[in-house]
Amino acid sequence: MQKQNTDRIVSSKYGRRPPTTIDTKLLLDAAIDRGITVRSLDRTKVYELTLRDHVEYVNAEWHSGLSAAAFSFTSRKHITKKFLKRAGVSVSAGKGVMSLKGATEWAEQHGFPLVMKPVRGIHGSSVHVGVSSMAELGQVYERIKQETGKNILIEEMFVGTEYRLFATRDRFLAATNRVPANVVGDGVRTIEQLIEMKNADPNRVSKKGGYMRPLFHIEIDAPLKQYLEKHGKTIEDVPAKDEHVQLRGNSNLSTGGDSIDVTDEVHQSVKDIAVRAVRAIPGLPYAGLDFMTRDVTAPQDDKTYIVIELNASPMLSMHHFPARGQGRDVAGPIIDDLFPEVAKS
Repeated sequence: MQKQNTDRIVSSKYGRRPPTTIDTKLLLDAAIDRGITVRSLDRTKVYELTLRDHVEYVNAEWHSGLSAAAFSFTSRKHITKKFLKRAGVSVSAGKGVMSLKGATEWAEQHGFPLVMKPVRGIHGSSVHVGVSSMAELGQVYERIKQETGKNILIEEMFVGTEYRLFATRDRFLAATNRVPANVVGDGVRTIEQLIEMKNADPNRVSKKGGYMRPLFHIEIDAPLKQYLEKHGKTIEDVPAKDEHVQLRGNSNLSTGGDSIDVTDEVHQSVKDIAVRAVRAIPGLPYAGLDFMTRDVTAPQDDKTYIVIELNASPMLSMHHFPARGQGRDVAGPIIDDLFPEVAKS
C-alpha cells in the first residue's frame, strides 16, 4: 500500500504519464526545478511545459525548439557533413553509396582502411571501423544492407580518440570520453563470464529493458564475436590478469561502452568547434557531437580532428552520470535556453 502511494506522488508531478527514459526525466525535472508546470498529454510521450503564457513541448530528448529541418539534416549523416564543411568544421572524406559498385569505386580511389555505416543510423548500430580489404568491404556492405536496408556511408578512417561533446548554439557544456565495450581479465574467467559479471552492474540495463539507466549491457552478438575473431580471440578465451580486452570497434554507450567525463581537460578550440558545429545546422538548438582528435587538450586545426556526426537527440545521462568523473548538468541549460525568462530571473 505504501509503495502505491509513493508511486502516485512520484508520477503526479509529470501528469498522467511518468517519463520512460532517464533523459526525458532529466529535462522534465530541470523544468520543474525552475517553477515550470509539466503535464503529460493523454497517453503519449509528449509533455507540455507551461510558464505563465509561454508553452513549450518535450518529447524524449527533443523539444519544440528543434526544427523539422534540423532533425532531418542530422538524421542524414552525409547531409550533416555538407553543412559542417561549409562552416569550416573538419570532417572525414566520404560518400553515400547506393550500390556495392559505388562503394568499391570509392575505395579504389581513396584506399583502406575505411569506415562503413548506414546513412541513417542510431546507437552505433551496423557501424564497421577498420574495413581493410575489398573482400571485407563486400562482406560489410551486404551485412549493413541486410541489417538496415539503408544506403551506406563510406568514409576514410581517422585515427584518434573519440569523444562525445555537448553544446548549444551559444555554449559548450560537457565532454565525455566514450570507451568501447571492454572487460579486464582476472586470469580465471572467460571473456563471456567477464561480460556477464560486468552486466550485473545495476547501472547497466538491456536496451530491451528500457532507457532508465545511464549504461547498457554488453550484448554478445555477431559483431562482437567478429571483432574478437578479427583480433585473434573468442568469448571462450581466458584473458590474463589485468589484461584489457576491447570488444567492439565503436564506442557507443548503447553497445556497452563506458563513459568518462573529461570536460575540464578539453582545449578552448575544441569548445569553439563544438559551438560552431551546432550553429552550422539551421534550427538545431543543441546537439551531441561525435568528435575525434589526436589530442583533446591541444589547439586544433583541420588536420588534428574530425566531427563524425551530430545527434539531435543526444544521450544526456552520460554527462549527468558518467561511469567515471564529475557529473555535468546539461539538461538545465537546455531548459534555460527554451525558457530564457527563467534564466534571466
